Amino acid sequence: MAAQSITVMESSVQFFDDDSNTAKRMKKEPGAVTGKSIVVLKESDVITRNEMVFMPNTIEMAQLKKPEKGQFKTNVQISSKMTEMDIKSVLVETFPFLAYRR
Repeated sequence: MAAQSITVMESSVQFFDDDSNTAKRMKKEPGAVTGKSIVVLKESDVITRNEMVFMPNTIEMAQLKKPEKGQFKTNVQISSKMTEMDIKSVLVETFPFLAYRR
């Protein structure tokens, strides 16, 4: 892990990375498959007012991520080269309750 120095100047924070190669090493190839963490929000999990959708708060999100809810999975393999149908297939495989949703 690269060391970082923090400089505070006139109420702004700047980060300087001491290792210029870190970003290059961490950059992945285009289309590489990566493991993503995914939370599925059901209609009952969000609040809709005046055509605006409000996300659950931190405590509610923590509840949704509990294993017994089945709405949160880690390391779901997604790639930028996947088609919409490929991604839907992965999501239905990971979250079976999405099978009959559009």
